[in-house]
Amino acid sequence: MRKMEALHEPTWRKAGIFEAIKALTFKIREDPSLIQALAENWCPETKSLVIPWGEATVTLEDVMVLLRFSVLGFPVFASLESSEMRRAVKRLEKARTKILGNRNNGYRVSQLQWTLRFKDIDDDDSLEHEALEEQKKVNVEVSYQVRQCMKQLAEDKVKRWEALQEISTNKHLLIKIRGIKTNTQQVVLQPV
Repeated sequence: MRKMEALHEPTWRKAGIFEAIKALTFKIREDPSLIQALAENWCPETKSLVIPWGEATVTLEDVMVLLRFSVLGFPVFASLESSEMRRAVKRLEKARTKILGNRNNGYRVSQLQWTLRFKDIDDDDSLEHEALEEQKKVNVEVSYQVRQCMKQLAEDKVKRWEALQEISTNKHLLIKIRGIKTNTQQVVLQPV
């Protein structure tokens, strides 16, 4: 692969497929607990994950952004190379500050706020597009946070499962219910 990369990298970059080809060489570790958690929360009717706070759908765009695949020939996380891009970022920051006002530090602009800000501006189509692209980045970050939460849920389930297995395999840990106090719902346990 290194020989091919040295020979073809400029062509691959120009075609916008360099990141995708490099991604093919990475080893992805299997995480059975994460897969199990995802499978338990998968809803085949809606083709989404049903989690305690709502439903989440992983889109092709999420996969492209998370794996850094190129869409328009540029890496997703490209630096601000042109002065036009730097001006656009400054304009977005100014619009963000205008929307948030005094709550600027630590708050994010919602998609609805971006849409309302730019819906009646005809001469600023490029800035509207950039604002919506910025919102997509926030959505990707939320997708990452959902993945982290799902991973934590999976780890918790694995820990509970391992504890149950340990209890069932170690006879000295087996317990029996000795008595129940109905008014306090307290269970008294005694080793066998």
